[in-house]
Amino acid sequence: MIDLNKKIPHQRVVWIDGISKYYLNEDIIDSLNLFAGKELTDSEYNEIVQEEQLEKAKKYILGILNHKSYSEFEIIRKLKNKGFSKNIISRIINWLKDKKFINDEEFAFWWIQSRIKNKPVGRYKLIQDLKIKGINQIIIHKVINEAYAENDELTLAKNLAQKKVTSLKQKNIPLNPEKIFHFLLRRGFPPEICEKVYAHIINNLS
Repeated sequence: MIDLNKKIPHQRVVWIDGISKYYLNEDIIDSLNLFAGKELTDSEYNEIVQEEQLEKAKKYILGILNHKSYSEFEIIRKLKNKGFSKNIISRIINWLKDKKFINDEEFAFWWIQSRIKNKPVGRYKLIQDLKIKGINQIIIHKVINEAYAENDELTLAKNLAQKKVTSLKQKNIPLNPEKIFHFLLRRGFPPEICEKVYAHIINNLS
């Protein structure tokens, strides 16, 4: 039978044979033409299961997107880890795109700007991290160029090196320009940028 779910407006509880219990929105109830006492076909039963899984997936994804942005690849991975089927995952991704809740290009540009502002790194590190997040090469190339059109990479490296130098002085640790050079390399700055910063530090010491 079909009964009203008092806790959640516009949603109903569907009992099948008094055993199986599913939560479905009223619009789905209407689209499936469900009513009390209806004999379900196997196809209708499977559709009920699929629709409930879809609603669960939507609720889960909207919950995590409410706290943090993710790439399409990361969302797919999270849904897989939750045990959702390929069909449900595909429908969720299409739904998120239709609602403009996910956009890899916007995500990648936002993520780069956030890293540059809060924890500066070079383009090599950013490219590597975006690949791990499943962003395709075309988008990576575009957003990297846009980001460094607004932020000078050499200036970022110099500022990061200066913070490192200041930290060493405060701890009374001798300054080693070569260590600063390798520090910048590890943070993903190109060798030519690291060399310029290294030369700048050497000149200031002399």
